[in-house]
Amino acid sequence: MKIQMISTGSKGNSYLITTKENNYYLIDFGITLSKLKKYVDIKELKAIFITHIHNDHILGLKNLKYDIPIIAKGKTKEYLENNYSLNLLDDNINKFEDISFDFFELSHDVENYGIIIKDKINELVYITDTGYIPQKYYSLLKDKSIYLVESNYDDEMIMHSEYPYYLIQRIVSDIGHLSNYQTSKFLSNVIGKNTKKVLLIHLSEHNNTKETCLTAINKIVDFEVSIINEEEVVIDD
Repeated sequence: MKIQMISTGSKGNSYLITTKENNYYLIDFGITLSKLKKYVDIKELKAIFITHIHNDHILGLKNLKYDIPIIAKGKTKEYLENNYSLNLLDDNINKFEDISFDFFELSHDVENYGIIIKDKINELVYITDTGYIPQKYYSLLKDKSIYLVESNYDDEMIMHSEYPYYLIQRIVSDIGHLSNYQTSKFLSNVIGKNTKKVLLIHLSEHNNTKETCLTAINKIVDFEVSIINEEEVVIDD
């Protein structure tokens, strides 16, 4: 499985997944079509996963003119049905081409889902835009091959930031984003003997740094954790 981060954070979120069968899948589409075309021929995408309806996750859908299957869940799917002309797959489908997948509900200020995507070799867990990860999902998410997980902010940095109080409260709330500490506690509970890679995403440009994030994670997580860089391709056989 190859993972390429096209964009992450408030400027837009989109990740290109290539399976062992060389099939392309997109997780979230918060970028322009022109940017996506630099990475993949859009017509070659097998499907696009959409986790929630914030613009930095669905921007590209408004100009999508190809009949590419869209995989979404719950109110996210309903919103897309009512506002776009898209080829939306049925809610009950959890297998498609060479992958299977499961959604699990997260906690954000709109309905949002994490995803487990499985090909013939690996299981990828994708989690972003959530104030916390419910412990009831830990057994479901435990010991997967690859984790692509948000580590948005450092507690001390955000509390001393120039952000207005209401925005700080939103970010650190149960419907906001994951702190470095929260992410490290989650990872320490789910990383197992089958885990190959842990990739951190959606770091705040103002309330986190790569060094601060990795220092916080490494205090708690006994595993080599990486921060995936824009345009970087991560391959795991």
